[in-house]
Amino acid sequence: MTNTPMDYTALVEQARGGNRQAMEALAEGIRGRLYAYVYRIVLREHLAQDITQETLLEMFKVLGKLQQADRFWPWLRAIAFNKIRRHHSKLKQHRQAVEAGYSVNPGDYEQSEVGLTGIVADELRQLVLGAMAELKPSQRKVLTMRCYEDMDYGDIAQLMGCSELSARVAFCRAKKSLERALSRRGFHKGFLVTALVVFGKITAPSEAAAATISITAATTSAGATAGLIAFAGSKAAVVSIAAAGAVAAGVVLMPGGVDTPAPGSDKTLVATSRSIGAEDGHAGESWFFYPVSPDGPVMIRRFERDDHGQLYACSWQDDRASYAFDRGRNTISINNYPVYNSDLSVMRLPTDGPALTDFLTAVEGPMSRGVDYVSASGRGLLVIAATGHNGDGRRAQIIRHYNVLDEEYSMYQWPPGAALVDNRDVMHRRGWTYFRVSGRIGEDVVNGTGRLPLACGLTAEHYPWLRLRIGNTYSIIDDASRARVFNGRDELVGIYAGLSFFEGLPRPWMGLHVIDSIRRDAALAGCRFETENSSDTGRVQVKVACHGVILTYSIDMEKDLVTSITLTPRDTSGRPGVLSFSYMQEMDETVGQFETPGQSISERPQQTRLGILWLDKCAGATL
Repeated sequence: MTNTPMDYTALVEQARGGNRQAMEALAEGIRGRLYAYVYRIVLREHLAQDITQETLLEMFKVLGKLQQADRFWPWLRAIAFNKIRRHHSKLKQHRQAVEAGYSVNPGDYEQSEVGLTGIVADELRQLVLGAMAELKPSQRKVLTMRCYEDMDYGDIAQLMGCSELSARVAFCRAKKSLERALSRRGFHKGFLVTALVVFGKITAPSEAAAATISITAATTSAGATAGLIAFAGSKAAVVSIAAAGAVAAGVVLMPGGVDTPAPGSDKTLVATSRSIGAEDGHAGESWFFYPVSPDGPVMIRRFERDDHGQLYACSWQDDRASYAFDRGRNTISINNYPVYNSDLSVMRLPTDGPALTDFLTAVEGPMSRGVDYVSASGRGLLVIAATGHNGDGRRAQIIRHYNVLDEEYSMYQWPPGAALVDNRDVMHRRGWTYFRVSGRIGEDVVNGTGRLPLACGLTAEHYPWLRLRIGNTYSIIDDASRARVFNGRDELVGIYAGLSFFEGLPRPWMGLHVIDSIRRDAALAGCRFETENSSDTGRVQVKVACHGVILTYSIDMEKDLVTSITLTPRDTSGRPGVLSFSYMQEMDETVGQFETPGQSISERPQQTRLGILWLDKCAGATL
């Protein structure tokens, strides 16, 4: 991107008032920037000069119609954009002739007044210009707008006359095309940003402007959804296999456990495991990705195909949000909540140990979806389970893939025209929120505050924390790095592992819906549970039988949050109580009341986690 150039507002206002000198000064001042913008798209010097001149003439004619002087450059850029588009529209009737005469002569640009021979070596300049010349003009347009015009995707979409998602997809595809063109010239994938910087410098209107060219990773990111659509739209992303097609991060799923790496794949196959059937008897797949470790956050992606092998529904997560595709409506929805089982059975994971699996089976019966236990460790574990149309179990491929969340990660071919619908509320769009806890346990008044990252990609910047005071009995501070418990005299009585007191509470950054994380917490503690659905309210109740109390959770399924926990004594050792939770949608003046505890490393050994039973111990005053 470039630094903001000179402000033309004053000249525009004077020119609109009929000041001819101001008009001429405006044209002269903007000519270099306008030429650079046009040339980066058309890559033909004489054509760029013609379009620049035509645009300036148009500017003279209609400048009086510009209502906001501070919007002069976007307005002028739109005029140039439309002239470029009309030019290429005419050329479509003579595509072969155009392609024959569309080669770039780097020497032409070297001789122009904006040539910057001292900045980039001649050989590199020619290679980069040649690679850019292979791109379609529409691809150079979106690269130019994003990388050199500092335009966000909303503005690009408005100029292109498309949705923001389509603009993001177009940018991803342009990047891929440029990467391929660079690869044919001996450059690896990591050279993309460098090539964009080089192109920006050699097409800048002056050496001063060239010095400001810089492109960051944020600039070249279009988001996971756009990348999935963009990459899946390419031929390389779709591989057909009889009865059930499947592509998975460079590994093709084959019947009978045959592990066949896709051409060009550098992924490492680790193991295999049996999978079981998809719902409704259709062909289906479940993907489980663990970016950190098998006991860390998990991201689940599900695919369902009809009897003709056509994708009719899918849901997936990345490190920022949860998505769902509906073929009937041709929409991609962004939701507050991750995938959960429609029958409200507990989500099973391939990394669930035998003890956890046996306990869940004892409570709910055999699982209806999932894979057998996978013993694995380390970062970047991806497990894929697929089934055929008749329930014939495929082998689940277990691979290492360190870039599953990268925007170029391939999945399936979504219809390019699918509408993007953002159903998230304010706090889920923000990605994190503060919350309050209030209520009573026995005679103790309970008050607390905390922070929740609502996706795992936000945990570094907005790590979870909890401050909780239970009357004069206990106070708890959990800052994610360690958890401390103090008695009524503020004496330290216990140190636990960080996040210990989020067990039994919402942990959306872990990737599971709260209805699943709570029941899995209960199962890990050996506590039986019941699930009651209230379809008319959109809430579900989960009752967990702890040692001294029964915990009754009220869960908002749409928001993926707990609204209350009722504590009912099972015997005289427990105290009754209720805890209510409220979450901040808008950040208002009360934000200052949320005091973030500083993260630190405990000097004392941390005790074993209490799991969901910490709530049971609070009720019994035995924490």
